[in-house]
Amino acid sequence: MQPSFKQDTTGPMAYPARGTLNRFLFKSFVIWWRMGLGPLLRRWMLLLTTWGRKSRLPRHTMLSYTLYTGKAYLISGWGKRTDWYQNITANPHVTAQMGTSPYYAMARRVIDVEEYSEVMQIMLQTGGDSHFKPWLKSLGVAYDLNDLVVKRDRVYLVALDHGSDRTTADGERFDLALGNHSGWSSCHLFTCTITVIYPLSQ
Repeated sequence: MQPSFKQDTTGPMAYPARGTLNRFLFKSFVIWWRMGLGPLLRRWMLLLTTWGRKSRLPRHTMLSYTLYTGKAYLISGWGKRTDWYQNITANPHVTAQMGTSPYYAMARRVIDVEEYSEVMQIMLQTGGDSHFKPWLKSLGVAYDLNDLVVKRDRVYLVALDHGSDRTTADGERFDLALGNHSGWSSCHLFTCTITVIYPLSQ
């Protein structure tokens, strides 16, 4: 039996561990969203809210997405190590927002080869996001659909199947408030920014 593949997490694919600049850069997109930039970011990113697997609290993450048949697909950049992926493994009920249009969804890892191939083909055609090529390299996968299919066990592609709010815990409605920026003042924004930056200096 061959040993499991180990992803290269150096350089641009360094894992955003707590207290690092890399993590702050990833989290900064949530701040921009709360500042009212959601309508600008929605072309490339969506706001995913999961339930913390330990805290049971809502956790917000901005992620690049790909649309296929009207459904959003996400990639877990560090596989099952990623916090949000571990959260959906424990509880697949999520909410997602593109701009000011939130919806409830069920998250699942894509295992169907045809569905997987169609989505990855779109990513190859569009070029993905800025981390797409470094991500492929970190997995030892060529910029080629055939190689992506052969090595699909290394890829954690997640589909967000539209669901009903009746299948989702009421607490997730907290996420919907993030789409309403009218009540934010410059003071609120300043406080939000300090709250995120300050722990990094500890």
